Amino acid sequence: MKNQVSLLALFVLLSTGLSAQQATVPSKEAPSGPLQGERDRATEDQVAKLFETIRVGAKLPRLWRIKHHDRLEQEVCTMAQTGTFPEPLPGVYKTFQPDLISPELKKTALFNGSDTKSNPDYERYSVAVWRTTDAKSGKPTYWVAIALFPSAASEFFWTYFTDDVFFRNDWKEHIAPQCRGK
Repeated sequence: MKNQVSLLALFVLLSTGLSAQQATVPSKEAPSGPLQGERDRATEDQVAKLFETIRVGAKLPRLWRIKHHDRLEQEVCTMAQTGTFPEPLPGVYKTFQPDLISPELKKTALFNGSDTKSNPDYERYSVAVWRTTDAKSGKPTYWVAIALFPSAASEFFWTYFTDDVFFRNDWKEHIAPQCRGK
């Protein structure tokens, strides 16, 4: 039993070490240059409160917030740098008023993955907000993303013990160089 635990611990350490090495994948699409804007943690908290208020009002189960999610934060930063969304995604939007409930926020907050068999049961969520300045109006512009996640154990299992192990770092290929590690 002791050997099995040691082997599992070694596997976990090696697995996480590989992901750290693969974090420096060069981007072919994203432009490099000075970083525009910055992450806005206060607005993230504000959006998270709106998200939780919507779920409470709809009597949906409480989701636990992940305060730091590398992928989500780097993807939002990249969207703010490029000025585009890679594809239309639920829970991703651009706004001048992050303190108001947007249709995207409402749709994501009201989603309850447990009523479909193809989706995992979502237990957690994360919010990432990147603030830039609109070139035309000079107003602050907020790039917002809210994502739902299964339990930490499920996410770990799917990342390291399924075919996803071969694709888990593919998202890093489209991250703008100046957003890596943000």
